[in-house]
Amino acid sequence: MCTHEWEQVESPFSRPQCKLCGLLPIATMPGPQSQFVRSQAAYPAFFAGAGAGKTASGVIKLLDYVHRNHGARLAVCLPTLKDVGRIFLPTLRDFNGDGEGEDWEYRQKAEMLMFPKFKVQIDL
Repeated sequence: MCTHEWEQVESPFSRPQCKLCGLLPIATMPGPQSQFVRSQAAYPAFFAGAGAGKTASGVIKLLDYVHRNHGARLAVCLPTLKDVGRIFLPTLRDFNGDGEGEDWEYRQKAEMLMFPKFKVQIDL
């Protein structure tokens, strides 16, 4: 278990990284991305152009929801099923790839994500 010694950050959009273990905490961009992730609305939405961080925001919000709502069953909607493997899973792996197989698993045949520790099922 690391005690985290954070490096100094100079630029306003940089994140501190742990000098000991290399941890780089998840952070959102200020503005719409941050507002979406923090929203408590029943049906929040984030409309933006390409490269604005919609998928990253959705994955951050999804992981937060899973950790806060054990036993939940939910759905993630994407334009096409091919986008699961092309866009969604790579982004999920960017944020929580080290948890794949232990914390979560993708069941391609069933088109779902499972988070067994939290008893959460996500239909894709």
